[in-house]
Amino acid sequence: MDQDRKEYCQTVRCLKLLHVLAVDRHGLTVAEIQRTYKVCKRTVYRDMTALQLAGFPLVSNSPPDGRIDGQWPNQEKRWQLMRSGVIPVSSLHTSKGKNA
Repeated sequence: MDQDRKEYCQTVRCLKLLHVLAVDRHGLTVAEIQRTYKVCKRTVYRDMTALQLAGFPLVSNSPPDGRIDGQWPNQEKRWQLMRSGVIPVSSLHTSKGKNA
């Protein structure tokens, strides 16, 4: 019974997180998600991985004020649900050793 309840809680939390990531214009940082759902960082990443494995395209963007990472080291990546099939340039990365 405990395992069923745990899975239910994760499912509910993931659905709420999916909704927030879809409607928030600037996305959320991992720290903001932690505070909202009162969970640890590992749980946030586990939930985001579950959403991605379920087929929801989550992307990370630069801070919404347009400042370049490095100039403002306290600015965290902001996560959101990819909208209308457009991948933000800031979320594209190249893989070493792999041919496209």
